[in-house]
Amino acid sequence: KSLFVVADNMRDGIDRLKLNSQDAEAIRLISAGSVTVGDADGQTDRGGDTKVINLGGTQTIKSNIDAGGEDLEIVADDIDLRGTLRSSGANLTVRGRIPDNAMIIGDIAGNIAPIQDNKVDPTTSLHIDRNELNNIQGGFDTVQIGQAAGANGIWLLSENKDNTISFKDNTVLNADGIGGEIYVGGDLTAPDLTFRGSGNTT
Repeated sequence: KSLFVVADNMRDGIDRLKLNSQDAEAIRLISAGSVTVGDADGQTDRGGDTKVINLGGTQTIKSNIDAGGEDLEIVADDIDLRGTLRSSGANLTVRGRIPDNAMIIGDIAGNIAPIQDNKVDPTTSLHIDRNELNNIQGGFDTVQIGQAAGANGIWLLSENKDNTISFKDNTVLNADGIGGEIYVGGDLTAPDLTFRGSGNTT
């Protein structure tokens, strides 16, 4: 059994949903536009294998999500991660809605060369800032950012190169499709870090 929700925001005016499965059954949410998951900061929504897909707009996660040891996947044009994500021993995937959606991890403010040189546009990218990265709790088996065969660029950017970007769990950065690239603009730490690029990793 699973909880399956299709939210047509454009028609029904839905802008916020609370997801909770007391028996830890699978949760699937497909939203036609921007939507907020959770109704209170600090509250925890619980379920099993969880997948949240936005067909357009920003996915805001306001409450904490605990998938109870099952996999968790978030798909959107951009995310606003205000709550924590946890699921001990499971896999977390965060990816753009379309395969060539650029992703930025880290900073976008300040004198950052790829942004200043118009190589990546933060206004059209899926951005995971430092606070959001910290909200991804330790204990996942693997955190995958990007997708297989993705032509997206993944940009790891630091305003200050001495300010390390840190991943708590084993992390895979995936941009191995034609035209995909991974750019490292600062120091990184992780228990294990895997780059899957198309050969354009710098």
